[in-house]
Amino acid sequence: MHRFLLVMMLSGATALLHAAEPPPTLPRERAEAAATDLATTLKAALQARMQADGPLGAIDFCQQQAPLLTAEVAARHGVALGRSANKLRNPANAPAPWQQQWLTSMATAVAAGLEVATQQREVIVHAADTREYRYARALRTEGPCLICHGSAVAEPIRAAIIERYPQDQATGFAEGDLRGLLWVSFELPGGND
Repeated sequence: MHRFLLVMMLSGATALLHAAEPPPTLPRERAEAAATDLATTLKAALQARMQADGPLGAIDFCQQQAPLLTAEVAARHGVALGRSANKLRNPANAPAPWQQQWLTSMATAVAAGLEVATQQREVIVHAADTREYRYARALRTEGPCLICHGSAVAEPIRAAIIERYPQDQATGFAEGDLRGLLWVSFELPGGND
């Protein structure tokens, strides 16, 4: 009976240890956690807005709420993060030089036949007194994205996009296309020791 209780107590302790996942410790784990959180957060909020208000409401969401949600996720993970692309809708999402290099690299890999979903890049950049971790993963165009990003965007939607984003370039995609990338960066502890 004592052996049974001891086993049950140890099992309960093990379950408690696994119930609360520790924060990620490796840079890639931390970056992937932040990237997944952003993708999940934006997708869920966008789908809810689309169901409630249709595509025109989704356009307002993308302009007004997506940047705020991105900032919240960044703060939650203690990182800088965002989305970028070669064909931009929001000029504020223009790629930094390192992001542009990776967008080009990903586009070349996809054109050579590799799957969009497999495209990830990472690097540690050493500067005078710091080390910065940079990570990016490709964004694949999904079916619902085509309402606002496809080749045949309906006129009331297209007009609303142009009203909010006069320089819009983010149309003409097909399902499965490389849409852009989701990037994460943060300083690593310990400087450049």
